Amino acid sequence: MKKHSPTYFLIVMSFIFLYSCSSEDSVPEDEDMSIRNPTLESFENNILSFSFDTHEATVYEDTIIHRLPNNVSVKNIIPVIKISKSATINPKSGIAMDFTNPVKYTVTSKEKKEKNYIVILDNSLTHLSINKIDKDTYKGIVPGGDFSFFVNELNPIQDSIKVKLLSDTDQYILPIQRLNYQTKEVTVKLPDDFSNGYYQIFMSIEHDNFAESNSFRIDKEELFLFKYIENDLFTTPSTLLLPGEMFVAVMDFDPHVIDSYSFYLKKNDIKYPLHFYSADLIFHDNIYLYMPDLSNTLPDSGTGYQIMIEKDGKERIFDFKNKKGEFIDVVVGNKPIITSVIRSTLTKGENLIIEGDHLFFTYTSGDLDKLTNYSEVILSNSENTFNLKTYEKESNGTLSFKIENNIDSGTYNLYFKNNIKSFNPTNTGIKISIQP
Repeated sequence: MKKHSPTYFLIVMSFIFLYSCSSEDSVPEDEDMSIRNPTLESFENNILSFSFDTHEATVYEDTIIHRLPNNVSVKNIIPVIKISKSATINPKSGIAMDFTNPVKYTVTSKEKKEKNYIVILDNSLTHLSINKIDKDTYKGIVPGGDFSFFVNELNPIQDSIKVKLLSDTDQYILPIQRLNYQTKEVTVKLPDDFSNGYYQIFMSIEHDNFAESNSFRIDKEELFLFKYIENDLFTTPSTLLLPGEMFVAVMDFDPHVIDSYSFYLKKNDIKYPLHFYSADLIFHDNIYLYMPDLSNTLPDSGTGYQIMIEKDGKERIFDFKNKKGEFIDVVVGNKPIITSVIRSTLTKGENLIIEGDHLFFTYTSGDLDKLTNYSEVILSNSENTFNLKTYEKESNGTLSFKIENNIDSGTYNLYFKNNIKSFNPTNTGIKISIQP
């Protein structure tokens, strides 16, 4: 027998090894390994993919979920479902199904082992949100013009979309002009008239799906629109005193040129200058003013006044009304008129009671530039002068001053000064006798 060298055996073994590897590599990559393993094949019961039209759903352990645009109906979906070899599925692939609610599919292996999958096709609208709107002033917006903003979701049924413009005092329904479903831009029509100020957009796309925007300011071209009068404590006044009581004109204005505004109280074609004190430069809606000074031409007390606002040669006139729509009663602070005293002879500890007109004017803390918070009696003779003060009127309109023990007995001339700073004490011509 012919002998072979060791090199020969080495070559033969290498050839066998290479052939074995080549045979293994020849198995197609997508071939199910269960073909070569019957035991594995018999227990597999998986959904491998779930698709329909151009959509590919995500397959989880026992759930299949896919989100769809709201305008895609889920009532008649024909899915294509791939499952493990030798397994069966119910309902079958290619059968039209209604996915309005979750649908259960059951995959059964060759060995009758079942696995359930829940399929959820969600075409509900995303919870609405409105993109941030720049809070800086929108100047020169034309009433009745278009206004646009962006959202994260739109209902394909346009009639379901409602938009409102809200402020603390006003509410407007905004007609929809255009909807861009790609960029999610909403264009609405502004009211034909509105007040400058801060607003929010309220929008709903379903009865239970709505959102509000951040607060932002809208300014139309007219920049001095008066609204109403408040007092400096932000309550509703019914009267204001002339001279000098402070009040708040609630109005829209341009904060950058506040010095170009002029304000007047007007009646019977006569203008009485109002004195500017300060302005709210944050919200641009409150201007603090003082009532006019007393002049040689005094207006009448009463209602029917107007506020006139001038800027850049333009003027606007508005009724001088409070937030309730009531005319402000202007009280003109005339000099006091003393008509009588209840008793002219008094003992110490008793009260001197004075009757008359224009004795005391109601004030607020902001009025102290023009008013004091008290009216005053001066008792004076050749030897002494005593000052008595009272800080409020009695309910019947009289003023009461206590005769203190430090007042010397004697007869005094009675002088009176109401709480308007610009008036000097008036000699009433009345003499008061103080007894021990």
